Amino acid sequence: MDISYIFVICLMALCSGGNSLSQVEGKQKSGRGRGSMWWGIAKVGEPNNITPIMYMDPAIHSTLRRKQRRLVRDNPGVLGALVKGANLAISECQHQFRNRRWNCSTRNFSRGKNLFGKIVDRGCRETSFIYAITSAAVTHSIARACSEGSIESCTCDYSHQSRSPQANHQAGSVAGVRDWEWGGCSDNIGFGFKFSREFVDTGERGRNLREKMNLHNNEAGRAHGILGTQGRQCNETSPGDDGCGLMCCGRGYRRDEVEVVERCACTFHWCCEVKCKLCRTKKVIYTCLKGHCPPPTHHPSPSEVPPLRSLYVLCILSTLSLCY
Repeated sequence: MDISYIFVICLMALCSGGNSLSQVEGKQKSGRGRGSMWWGIAKVGEPNNITPIMYMDPAIHSTLRRKQRRLVRDNPGVLGALVKGANLAISECQHQFRNRRWNCSTRNFSRGKNLFGKIVDRGCRETSFIYAITSAAVTHSIARACSEGSIESCTCDYSHQSRSPQANHQAGSVAGVRDWEWGGCSDNIGFGFKFSREFVDTGERGRNLREKMNLHNNEAGRAHGILGTQGRQCNETSPGDDGCGLMCCGRGYRRDEVEVVERCACTFHWCCEVKCKLCRTKKVIYTCLKGHCPPPTHHPSPSEVPPLRSLYVLCILSTLSLCY
């Protein structure tokens, strides 16, 4: 699964003057990512046979809130997946920002300091990306761990095994050839979504703008970072977020011609009745292909920025100088 392609939009224009910036930061510091302390487990290390998961190391214990510790105790094996997810998010973040002034550097978690440093105190777009990518990575790691049998409280997702392609039921299938059936062990995305919401969103109550932003970005990471856009319909001529260029992440798209039945030639009869005919027309649809999402090659100007959608990452401050 690709969790790297996440859009970023800022809600606030560039802050002119130091006073306005400090006022905004002061208002938002009270909501400084209380649910983000768990990121520090990436620097603690993975559990092993010497340190059972049920008895967490004190270093891990200090990074988790009470509800998060309970979730770990109630789901034996989940701690290892959380550690892998956190490290996966760090690796992807450092790859995406490798040529930027802020390159997603981390530090050893100690004395209550945040893993990513001072930048988490601000509601800028880099912080928004951190929240989204960590949420997506946890969902991915938990879902994968379920299919591997590493977590006792979840199993594979067997819902796909009853599915068969629609083409098998159409005329023209070869006689004597057995239709294929879905087999194997699919990643349990449903459990990953549910666990991520309960674990990652802990501490973010949505009481102020910063906490609402954090919750939105967590959900954006889960929704877009995991499910992706494979198979989604797109608009070939649109330059916006519904266009095939943006929605398909540069992977390409396919063109299909389908027949649709629509109501047409509708007329009023007397006062209160409308009668229509059913017309069959051919319609061209475009759907995104499967594949790896390369980084975007086009950076839109402000006039090209599409309207806000739920999959976008939100930030409340512009990018800071990061010279500290």
